[in-house]
Amino acid sequence: MISVLTPVDFSDDLLKELHCLDNDYFPSPWSMDQWLNLKNSEIIYLFRGEDLKIRGFALFELNNLESLGHLYKILTIPKFRTQKHASRLMVFAIDDLKRRKVDRIYLEVATNNSVGVNFYESFNFEVLTTKQKFYSNGDDAFAMQRTL
Repeated sequence: MISVLTPVDFSDDLLKELHCLDNDYFPSPWSMDQWLNLKNSEIIYLFRGEDLKIRGFALFELNNLESLGHLYKILTIPKFRTQKHASRLMVFAIDDLKRRKVDRIYLEVATNNSVGVNFYESFNFEVLTTKQKFYSNGDDAFAMQRTL
């Protein structure tokens, strides 16, 4: 089950749970303050199992002036990755963002994350440029974009 959450739905407990997942599975996780300070323009797509436990999420910021959705994070808990949750999240998000009149999705992905790059390319994202030392650990990132 995928649900769409806006800042009104961002409880401290939910953000703490997402922060824990971020810490457990991302090489450059956000601080708790970053999670708690999400602005009014973010949308979280949550993928939950029948037990209502989070199995994955995607976090976007919407820029209505530019009709742009910026994908900050997408995560599927590793034991569920073979079940295509990330693909289902992406398809759902793309459809929802189209309904919201978003024209483009933009993201950054580590250049050494071949699985991530291939995932985004499978959804027709194209590399725009390379951002040198983009991540706090010094890794470079590809800036990628897809037109909707």
